[in-house]
Amino acid sequence: MTRPTVALDNFRGLFTFATSLMVPVGNPNPIRFEISGDGGDCKALALNNLFWGDEPGITADLIWRNVANPPAAGGLIGCNVNATQAAFVKVGPRFGFMFLDELWVDGGVRPTGRSTSSESGAIPDSALLQHLLPIREARVWYPGEVPLPATNLQIHRVMALGGQGAVEFRAAD
Repeated sequence: MTRPTVALDNFRGLFTFATSLMVPVGNPNPIRFEISGDGGDCKALALNNLFWGDEPGITADLIWRNVANPPAAGGLIGCNVNATQAAFVKVGPRFGFMFLDELWVDGGVRPTGRSTSSESGAIPDSALLQHLLPIREARVWYPGEVPLPATNLQIHRVMALGGQGAVEFRAAD
């Protein structure tokens, strides 16, 4: 577990990772998010994602590591995990699939036990709505003529593959 799949180091702002399939193809590191550095202005959320793993003992705490100081506000909501039978502890009558415990850190306090809804107080409705607001406000943009010297480059889908090297996306300063 040496390298996180998603690393937020001194990240300031709102980060939402939603409805994705995370598969560690050809990578010995488990899929995980790691938040480090100063988390005081970081709000991060993994929402309804499916994580795949080949290592035993996959838990929400393994996938979501918030080691920022102070801790970032954020966590996992509605995520699940699927794994090979060899790597997975039997859960109930079957192997391989389970919902992850929902985690939420807000103000440095991590609730214990499973939280199945925002009504429990562990995951504030206001936090979920804040993360969904950019998606709700998004509007379809239709390209028009672009004046020179600009180009009309458009990126509609991004697929990032790891392996020997690393894939890194950085925001402009």
